[in-house]
Amino acid sequence: SREVFFTSSLRAIAPAVRIDGRSVGNGKPGSLTRPVMEAYAALVAANAEGDPAHSTRSPLAYAM
Repeated sequence: SREVFFTSSLRAIAPAVRIDGRSVGNGKPGSLTRPVMEAYAALVAANAEGDPAHSTRSPLAYAM
């Protein structure tokens, strides 16, 4: 594979640069992984600021 990343609630998006001792791609986060990580970080920041247009929260949460 050229790129591999994992997602989880704890680590959000984490690039996998080595699997079983072998490099994935060039051994660095790739051209797809980096923008996905940045977009997710921006979404989390917007959510933390309470911007409903970029929120991951249910619209019902804002109605309460």
